[in-house]
Amino acid sequence: MVILGLSLMACEETVQTVSTPNEEYNLDVEKAKDVEMIYSDEGNVRVRVLSPSLVRHKKKQDPYTEFPDGLDVTFYSATLKKTSTLTAKYAIRQERYNKVIIQDSVVVMTVNNDKIETDELVWNEKKERITSDKFVKITTDDEEITGTGFRGNQDFSEYEIDSISGIVKIDKKGF
Repeated sequence: MVILGLSLMACEETVQTVSTPNEEYNLDVEKAKDVEMIYSDEGNVRVRVLSPSLVRHKKKQDPYTEFPDGLDVTFYSATLKKTSTLTAKYAIRQERYNKVIIQDSVVVMTVNNDKIETDELVWNEKKERITSDKFVKITTDDEEITGTGFRGNQDFSEYEIDSISGIVKIDKKGF
């Protein structure tokens, strides 16, 4: 009888929670490291994106992709000739609107070796246009142009500043 009593006292009822994969992982978020994305048009490579990381939020109403550690973009012509490059410290692609917002230390080098610097560019993928309402500085071979607002095509072969605030001529012969 004593042994039976001790046996019953030694048994205790404990409930442990076991986590399921759905509780441990957010299935609405995908993460990737060392990303390379290729965008093509009718089989021709048009844009190549490199990024240390990518976070894709798969919300049904408003899915978006973030590049929290920056990105490096190369634009190509229909003949696969490199037309321009773009670097930035952050970007977000709003899939629903086919729009990419590129922010923080945005630098573009065009095919003509013009350098465009700004804090933000907005790329409308459908219209193939890039715009900004922020301060912009463009450095060409012989001048530096500053202003507010920017409009151009997606490969930066044509662009304009909306409101020019200054033009400085550069004399590279003296260097």
